[in-house]
Amino acid sequence: MMTRRVSWLALVLVAAACGGSSDGKDGAPGEDGASALIVSNEVAPGTECVAGGFRVESGVDADGNGALSEEETNTTDFICHGVDGGSVGAAGAGGATAPAGADGLTSLVNVTTVEPGTDCAKGGQRLEAGLDLDGNGTLEAGEVTTARVVCNGVEGSAGVAGRNSLIVTYDEPAGTNCPTGGRRIEVGPDTDNDAQLSDSEVAGTFYVCNGADGVDSAPGADGVSCWDLNANGACDPATEDLDASGACDVLDCAGQD
Repeated sequence: MMTRRVSWLALVLVAAACGGSSDGKDGAPGEDGASALIVSNEVAPGTECVAGGFRVESGVDADGNGALSEEETNTTDFICHGVDGGSVGAAGAGGATAPAGADGLTSLVNVTTVEPGTDCAKGGQRLEAGLDLDGNGTLEAGEVTTARVVCNGVEGSAGVAGRNSLIVTYDEPAGTNCPTGGRRIEVGPDTDNDAQLSDSEVAGTFYVCNGADGVDSAPGADGVSCWDLNANGACDPATEDLDASGACDVLDCAGQD
């Protein structure tokens, strides 16, 4: 930033009194001096400032109105912005193509079984990872950058022996639980290990009920006797009393289909 300092010299006229036997009377007080004003305005890029800037005008406020008029302006200065550097020159000829970069190294991961021992009491797996530095597709000891061992869990302590379950069935008489009777089934754990299901050990009771009696069917029609060839229910001696016994009976059925 450029700072311009403007100083104003006020001329003071001093009137010398003429000699005499006594001093003259003081003159009337002079009027207050006019105020100095400085006004700045932004200037667009143009003749005065190629890149724009500020126009600074200064003068004396002769009429005392607080504004610097054109007639009161004594000096005008321009404070210009810096000009941008010259334009970039034409691009130079392209350089030779750089050789292709080398292929990146391949990452390899191996997982092997760990037998039970110092590393893992119950065995486990070892994970090894690294870069294939020599490009032979095998992760060698000198290429391993990360190694982890994941062990199998150890066996937990033996659990408490379980209780035997008992199932007992009883005849259930006809009543509320089974209208036509059936079987009552009680189940539960043998907590005292006496192989008997006591009342306090019963955890559930179920019923398997007999089915209700079916409705009697209507009597069937009477059958036709084997000798009653015409199925009229009466003995016809001439055709049905084959043994001439005077009565139609099963003996007359012999030889009948």
